[in-house]
Amino acid sequence: MFGDAVRLIEDATAARLVPGAALGVIDAQGAREVAFAGSARWVPSERALTAELWFDLASLTKVIFTVTQVLRLGEQGELRLSDSLGRFLPELAPPVAAVTFEAALTHQAGFEPFLRFETWSPDPKEIRARVLRHAWPLAAPVYSDIGYILVGLALERIFGS
Repeated sequence: MFGDAVRLIEDATAARLVPGAALGVIDAQGAREVAFAGSARWVPSERALTAELWFDLASLTKVIFTVTQVLRLGEQGELRLSDSLGRFLPELAPPVAAVTFEAALTHQAGFEPFLRFETWSPDPKEIRARVLRHAWPLAAPVYSDIGYILVGLALERIFGS
């Protein structure tokens, strides 16, 4: 189904341009094909890339889905990048309610860089509710998933799901 793409990832990993690559395709009829090549990592020790490894796709969904949806809504006049998250998530506490879509999407809002949400509760619904009501401290700009999580919740509110 995707022989040319497989050859590209095999060539790139063999030339050590990238440690490894995985590719999955589902066609319109539902047929699935998966290919992988190279290593999951080179350091501290090389580890083979196998079909059993899981990938965190969060950073991909940020640019492939979340940003695309926000920009599409902007084109349709549904929101502006300068709109506050609080416009769509009124339960957000200050100062988070005033954070703009632009600041959240460009990691300029100052959300903390890392938080282990699973320590809050084993219940995903409770974590979601707590994310909305948490008094997020805002500091210097830093890469953080929290802004994207809040934008994602705003998109759910806008789309009704």
